[in-house]
Amino acid sequence: MRQLTIPAPLANIMTIRFNILIVLILVGLSCKNKKTSTTIPSSINMESMMIDTSVLSDNIFPQQSDINETSIIDSGHITDIGFVYFYVDESPIFGNGNEDIHKYIVDNVKYPQSAIVDSIQGRVFISFVVKADGYVTKAKVLKGIRVDIDNECISVIENMPKWKPGKQMGKNVNVYFVVPIKFSLDTLIKGTVIRPNQLVAQEPDIKVYPNPARDYISIETAQNVSDIKYQIINSNGQILKSGILSTNNEQIDLNNFIDGFYILRFLSNKNKALKTIKLIIKK
Repeated sequence: MRQLTIPAPLANIMTIRFNILIVLILVGLSCKNKKTSTTIPSSINMESMMIDTSVLSDNIFPQQSDINETSIIDSGHITDIGFVYFYVDESPIFGNGNEDIHKYIVDNVKYPQSAIVDSIQGRVFISFVVKADGYVTKAKVLKGIRVDIDNECISVIENMPKWKPGKQMGKNVNVYFVVPIKFSLDTLIKGTVIRPNQLVAQEPDIKVYPNPARDYISIETAQNVSDIKYQIINSNGQILKSGILSTNNEQIDLNNFIDGFYILRFLSNKNKALKTIKLIIKK
């Protein structure tokens, strides 16, 4: 049987035409599937809030459990309060804009005294929904610092006054937001930052040894320190032992304690937190 041979010039032309056809098909499919570029409504100016925007990259969209949704599509979530948009034609507006958001946060968020005493600082990221009626709902911590600070942020966001609602195709809609709030004890940092209303009094001079401890600890205080209460707290927040330091060098028995990490907290006679120490017990 004779083998059909295609002349080289004709074969080259056929190959070129075939390659061009493939390219045209791929371009057509690309154009068909291409989506219009959109931006997420920003509730704040990130630079003025001193937020590293890369931190938000993984959290700007809620996870599956964030707002109790039943279905997820490209532009938002279907939730128990209706559809919540990630981006809209007209973003919701609080007051006169971003500056009023900054002012509301600074004026209303208070630095918890317990966090000041423990020198806790950092950023909290709060997600929430501005509903079609302008009210805020579904406030939740995306990234927190500690429960006392986190709860303060949630409370303030949940009680925000009414917003001007966002719009999609001329209709008021629910819109998803993320707001970062920074807490700092450094008075030199500029920007929208939550700081203590007043400086915390200097910690009393209290020394605890040995630490790690086995059967006992000795608590040594300065001569002018008196009426100090102590509490030994386990990792579940339970107070296992407490008392009042009656001398400037007191020994506390630990025979009934098991190995582990504990918190040794000192309080004034008015129950004001004075100092917190991490205590390790190792038998």
